[in-house]
Amino acid sequence: MGAQVKAGISGLSEFAEQIKSGRMRALATTGQERTDPAIPTLTESGTDVVMTNWRGVFAPPGIRPDARDKLVALMTELHALPAWTELLKTRDWTDAFLTGEAFTAFLAEDVAKTEAVLKEIGLA
Repeated sequence: MGAQVKAGISGLSEFAEQIKSGRMRALATTGQERTDPAIPTLTESGTDVVMTNWRGVFAPPGIRPDARDKLVALMTELHALPAWTELLKTRDWTDAFLTGEAFTAFLAEDVAKTEAVLKEIGLA
């Protein structure tokens, strides 16, 4: 951060310390709603873009159903831990835990939206 970078794009939590110290200024976030009252969303700023930074746990194609079920059960148990709730709070993350068909539908929609944006800007 030695004044060599003009802009940064990442999750808000990755730049939180630099923003708090005044070394960076948050211009906008990409979520549907503000996560910080002082930072507008891109939509509020006149750019019709909503996207989130999400994380996932994936397995190889052809995973056995029993192994998949065990993995989903483990992730569900981890999601229920107080430590996960605390991490969400500490990192200022939105809890968007999904499994099964709900996750499959979310992933398909996210891929379609990303592909559309990449095509619109000439990268796909």
